[in-house]
Amino acid sequence: MLKLLINVSIIFLSFEIILSDKSAIKLTFEVENNEQFCLFHKFNNSIEYMFKYGVLKGGYLDIDFFLESPIGKRVYSGSKIRKLDVFNFQSTQIGVYKFCFSNSFSTISHKVVFFELRPLDPRYIDTLRKESDTNIPFAFTSHENSLEKIHKFMETVSEIQIFHKHEKTIGSNFAEIISQR
Repeated sequence: MLKLLINVSIIFLSFEIILSDKSAIKLTFEVENNEQFCLFHKFNNSIEYMFKYGVLKGGYLDIDFFLESPIGKRVYSGSKIRKLDVFNFQSTQIGVYKFCFSNSFSTISHKVVFFELRPLDPRYIDTLRKESDTNIPFAFTSHENSLEKIHKFMETVSEIQIFHKHEKTIGSNFAEIISQR
């Protein structure tokens, strides 16, 4: 029953990603052994994106990955990538891109994978004004400038915390495996 709920929530989250208009998408999910898990995202603009993914738990922390354009062309692929992989790509064609993670080489262990997708173009990065739905153009006051700077610093802090959380998870899982032997 629990496994069914996890799979249903993963499907719901991937569906939510398709509908998401947020500037950054982050998700953690499981890929079963001998399985392939694909997520789809519609790009409405031709801009540059940063894509980051890695395995948090399972086997040798490796996974196959490929990114496919709307016309079926492979934009990026990696085989048995370990730890963290980061790459930038241009969404040259407007349409639905396919992000696939494959654990087909593993017959025993499932993997817990995280990924992040964010635009690199500053016009598409959320500012405090955009997040509060008051995106009316006018000059910033000194207080608003200060708040915007604090907001950017807090986003950086959040990114660093997520990175360290993932590293801690990997380390804890490794320690757990060693202690079981």
